[in-house]
Amino acid sequence: MIDLSLYGDSPCLVGSDGESFSYSEVDALVSAYASGLRDARGLLILGCRNDIPTVVAYLGALRANCPVMLVDGARDDVIENLAKTFKARYVQNAGGAAPVVREDAATNIHPELALLLLTSGSTGAAKAVRLSQTNVVSNARSIAEYLQLAPDERAALTLPLHYSYGLSVLNSHLSIGASIWLADAPVTDGAFWQDFKRLECTSFPGVPHIYQMLERNGFSSDDFPNLRYATQAGGHLSADLVSYFGQMARRDGWRFYVMYGQTEASPRMSYVPPDLVLKYPDAIGVAIPGGEFRLDRDDALPDGAGELVYSGPNVMMGYAETYEELPLGGGPNELRTGDLAIQNSDGLFKIVGRRSRFIKPFGLRISLDEVERWFAGRSIVAAAVGNDTKLAVFSESALVGDFAGELAAWLKLPPSSVLGRQITKIPRSASGKVDYQSLKRRFEEEDASKVSEKAGPANLTALFEEFFPGASVSESDSFASLGGDSLKFVQFSIELETMFGQLPAEWERLTVGEFRTLLAQQAQSEKPAPSPIIKYLDTGTVLRAYAIICVVTHHLDLWWWTPNGSNLLLVLAGISLGRFQMPEVLRTNQIKGILLSIVRVVIPMTGWVVLNQTLHREPFLPGVFLIGNYWPLKSGFDEWFLEVYIQLFLIIAALLAIPSLRNIMRKAPFASSLGFFVVAMLLQWLLPLVWDASDIDNRVPHMMLWLVASGVMISQANSQITRAIVVLLFCVATYTLMPLLSWTVSMCIGVALVVYVPSLPIPAFLRRPVAEIAAASLFIYLTHFQVAAVVTKLIGFEEPAISVIAALFGGVCVARAYSIAERYIVLWCRESEFMQGIIRRAKAPISAAR
Repeated sequence: MIDLSLYGDSPCLVGSDGESFSYSEVDALVSAYASGLRDARGLLILGCRNDIPTVVAYLGALRANCPVMLVDGARDDVIENLAKTFKARYVQNAGGAAPVVREDAATNIHPELALLLLTSGSTGAAKAVRLSQTNVVSNARSIAEYLQLAPDERAALTLPLHYSYGLSVLNSHLSIGASIWLADAPVTDGAFWQDFKRLECTSFPGVPHIYQMLERNGFSSDDFPNLRYATQAGGHLSADLVSYFGQMARRDGWRFYVMYGQTEASPRMSYVPPDLVLKYPDAIGVAIPGGEFRLDRDDALPDGAGELVYSGPNVMMGYAETYEELPLGGGPNELRTGDLAIQNSDGLFKIVGRRSRFIKPFGLRISLDEVERWFAGRSIVAAAVGNDTKLAVFSESALVGDFAGELAAWLKLPPSSVLGRQITKIPRSASGKVDYQSLKRRFEEEDASKVSEKAGPANLTALFEEFFPGASVSESDSFASLGGDSLKFVQFSIELETMFGQLPAEWERLTVGEFRTLLAQQAQSEKPAPSPIIKYLDTGTVLRAYAIICVVTHHLDLWWWTPNGSNLLLVLAGISLGRFQMPEVLRTNQIKGILLSIVRVVIPMTGWVVLNQTLHREPFLPGVFLIGNYWPLKSGFDEWFLEVYIQLFLIIAALLAIPSLRNIMRKAPFASSLGFFVVAMLLQWLLPLVWDASDIDNRVPHMMLWLVASGVMISQANSQITRAIVVLLFCVATYTLMPLLSWTVSMCIGVALVVYVPSLPIPAFLRRPVAEIAAASLFIYLTHFQVAAVVTKLIGFEEPAISVIAALFGGVCVARAYSIAERYIVLWCRESEFMQGIIRRAKAPISAAR
């Protein structure tokens, strides 16, 4: 395939640790690996990481003429299923030293088959693209030609090797003797750019999201004199961003390539010549060397547009869904892309639509043909159309609307994004084919006529800005990316539901733009549904309200047997950390989201502590500096729980700032969270041998860490097996560590509910009060002693029940008042020239240091 021996001692691969391997060294490793596969030809399924062993295994399989399927190394379950489906002879999981030989392997495999890459959709099983060595090598050489690659190039590869774009970077550089740095940090990480400069890298690839993040983070290429070019593929990048990076490239003397391709083409089909990027920022360019495009036009398409058809030696042999397709040969070297395109006067192509029978609402790939088959299974003849925000199904049957909700659940889409419409007659052409263009026009006209005014930019953006004062909210922002946490989650979800009704699953990751689309879709409902007597509320929210009520009733002596609520709050804090902040840390490589959630606790807590000490004339500096938990309790003044909470989250933030730990968490999220829990338990048992904190009731971070670690572990459990594991481990740990059986039972039931029941039914009239109490849990905890003391003084006698009710109500009121004050203070800081001057002076030394 690629003769590595041609390039001798030239550098070939650089590992994430900086260790360099020459072509001759890699060649020897590849030969040794290939020798282990030559006994019998069969399929190798390889779990991939961006590391040298993965590259060696991939190249070794090709050298041994053993077809290899590349799979995400973090998905051992997928690897096992694929091994059965395709009857693999060899399986090597990520990190494995050698492949495992399996029995009952497929032996009838086409001699030219070299590589299988997966492509999948949400409505069907995964299928693989079958590629020959000719496909792969021809595409690698074409890419090297138009990128003008030279042997002294060094690409920084952060894209996964099982992703066709990432693999093409590797193949194209190896084909001309250039080197590749297998980076383990994303390009949005400052450490990545330090290593990029130190290793004298000359290029990097990026998908649209990477360039969006680079622009948002203020990336400037003038700091990298060795940069020769950058490439973009993997989806549509907006014309504005293409122009932004094109202008930067022209200014700083490097080349910016916008490219287009599909896995079925190994994967590259076209590129925009760098000198035309600024002139045509919305184009996909010209065909790569050795390939060509044509437009297949028909009367149903817009003027000048046609379906883009590519031909070239890099077009796949075909697809495979099981081992039975492995013996098949290739078809014609032609690929119908499913995209509609036009060609401009300079010969460049531009995508203007999609003819494919697939849509991608909210990132889910939906086969419209499979939707029609779904209805056919219910004896309904239907025609499905749609776009990347909505699916519409037309039928002559009156039942089509009744099944829309069931279809939405099957596709895992919000109900409002799936429309069922009865029509008198499905339009068809003279040949009897469904006239989808007519149906799509009808659907789009109906959609446009019913766009709700509340979907306009003002109301939705204002809601986000209200909850995130000071943030500059854009269409690509989400609740999670703006630093949302469990404290904001409750109240924000309630406000959103006044717009949406029932929110879709994982709504916190939907962007403002996606929310706006959903709001527009609410107009499709002809009449509002009756208000139900029972409503559902997020289980974590219900448990947070329950936990803070337990704290208050215990502290105010309403019931002596009240279960321990503070421990449950720490578990819920861990779940929130794993659900909201940690995914953003792993995505952006920044811990500012966690630090921001700490600040949201520190500011009101410190203010309250100082106010209390001032009014009672009892100064206690450890409490002011949030370390009062290391001193004996001062009744009514101590906030030890929040002090431990802050200290725990600072420790976790420090750990997440370590790149190697983040990489482990990306590759094995559940296993790493399980390891975190085990370490926390060991600290719980072993540290008291060195430091006995029983004199301060063990109010120290290492004695409470297991609770937060439990929550993180719970948040990462996403299968039946892992859910059962976390519940079992938590119950055993709780039974071992909790002093009272009532505490153990209460916490175990709570965790089981969080794990197995996403939302709980409660009377509709209680939903808002429960949510308000949960959202105000911080302020209820801070103020409940003082509110109870004021109430007792006002009524002239102690009545715990009245004190508890007053403490809950008073905490909610304080929380609301604080939220309003916070918003006005932040807005004043943004508009005040005096405050802006202070901020600029504070930033000046930081900018100078950079």
